[in-house]
Amino acid sequence: MAADKHGDAAARVEHALTALDELSDRLRRVDELKDTVAALVVENARLRTDNVRLAKALTNGTTVEGYDVRTTLAAAQEKARLYHQQVEDLLETQTELEGRLLELEELNSSMMSMYVSSFQLHATLDLAEVVRVIEEILVNFIGARGYAVLLTDDDGSFRVAAESGLEGRLPHSGIRPRGVLAEVLGSQSAYVHTSSRPAREGILAAVPLLMGRNVVGALLVFSLLAQKDRFLKNDVELFSLLGGHAASAVVSARLYARADRKVRTLQAMLHLLDEPEQS
Repeated sequence: MAADKHGDAAARVEHALTALDELSDRLRRVDELKDTVAALVVENARLRTDNVRLAKALTNGTTVEGYDVRTTLAAAQEKARLYHQQVEDLLETQTELEGRLLELEELNSSMMSMYVSSFQLHATLDLAEVVRVIEEILVNFIGARGYAVLLTDDDGSFRVAAESGLEGRLPHSGIRPRGVLAEVLGSQSAYVHTSSRPAREGILAAVPLLMGRNVVGALLVFSLLAQKDRFLKNDVELFSLLGGHAASAVVSARLYARADRKVRTLQAMLHLLDEPEQS
């Protein structure tokens, strides 16, 4: 299952790289169009000069080079308008592509860093260490300041495995899902607040930790670091990647802990059985 998670993460990174390459190609084509824009600007200036000349001829009631002045002037003005619109459209497209390229470069960098960091989640079978790595990712890559890492208990409730900046906002155990948390667990999809409007219940992000269709925990983010104003659409991909890897690491650590307890119990029983023979 961990291999599937790595494969999914690799596919996401590959998709981001492909999109980045496509945008780079489009941006290069826009750069090639800059020469066309320059030519259009020159042509636009020439047409403006012709318009002035034609306007003077129109004032004198004459013709220019055998053409009807009014018809020629109207055609020249329309051509100038079309050239001007083409220049504006090209500049707008270039600005849009440059902005999108910057977003994809940031997403690619974040996903590569997240992908590398996710290996730390699977490098340990200690649950406390797994939770610590999740905290590091939330702070360093997500930009979370106030957050909570929730894990499920045997009775179906949640407990706070780690938190920061909540100041008693959540009880440490016995948490029953409601509101935004209940919705994301029911839909089994993350909620990420990307709007500038106030967030519901003050929750900026709620991410279920799922292993298959089984919920093993959830991540809640209530506030961000000073250098980050709000979540962007790119952060949804980061949360999706983090949620999958975190859930896998939590399940693996719990299974190991249970197996380790059983082994220790059997070893103790065998030790007790050996004592009478030795005596």
